[in-house]
Amino acid sequence: MLDFQTAFRRIRPSIVGIGLRHDPEYEIFGSGFIVHLHGCIMANRHVLEPLLVKAQDDRIGIRPEAAAFLFIQGPPEPDFVPVEAPMIGRLGLPSL
Repeated sequence: MLDFQTAFRRIRPSIVGIGLRHDPEYEIFGSGFIVHLHGCIMANRHVLEPLLVKAQDDRIGIRPEAAAFLFIQGPPEPDFVPVEAPMIGRLGLPSL
């Protein structure tokens, strides 16, 4: 059986900040964690709600400046490849 500290050490590399990107700065509302190799992220609803927008036709989408931030300690490994993709694909919500 895993204790909390051991479990945290195992999942820590997959924790991401979730918020808005305002180049060159960012605003983080909370955190989530990567649950799939393709970049699917799980987070609590209260973290995602500030990222949502409602269109005039009542459709709900996600703000275009929404982003997930991965923070690493120290310089990345030589084979590290950064990926930038719209968060909307991960949430399955339309862009408005």
